[in-house]
Amino acid sequence: MSDSTVSDSTVSDSTAINENTTAVQLAEAPAQETSALDTLPPLPGNRPIAPSELHISETHSIMGHRPIDASNLQVLETMSVMGERPITSSNIEVLGIMKVSGERPIAASSLHLDEIEYIMGKRPIAPNDIDADPQLMGYLD
Repeated sequence: MSDSTVSDSTVSDSTAINENTTAVQLAEAPAQETSALDTLPPLPGNRPIAPSELHISETHSIMGHRPIDASNLQVLETMSVMGERPITSSNIEVLGIMKVSGERPIAASSLHLDEIEYIMGKRPIAPNDIDADPQLMGYLD
């Protein structure tokens, strides 16, 4: 059977290709919505780029050309430990300093220490839902 015979028989019968097979009418696929993420090429490792309200003042060539965002943080001084790290002003009440893996502040807190676990140096591990974000940021190194 030639190619023209196959196409002629298929075109002439729109409801059945042969006695055992029924033709299916395909519905048109709905148009997919596009977003701002679709318009920008991804970063290495297929990391997404999303729109934001950042006002980038410059970039720094450390670990993938990271942007530097303008902010309202008040930097009091910097510390050269594994890179240049800013020391910002805060309203955290420091009660003392713990010298485990560097100097770490001990802040006043309302943690219920009888209900939580500890890690090396008898440092408490608390759930993240007990403090507001600014207070939690004070615990980061």
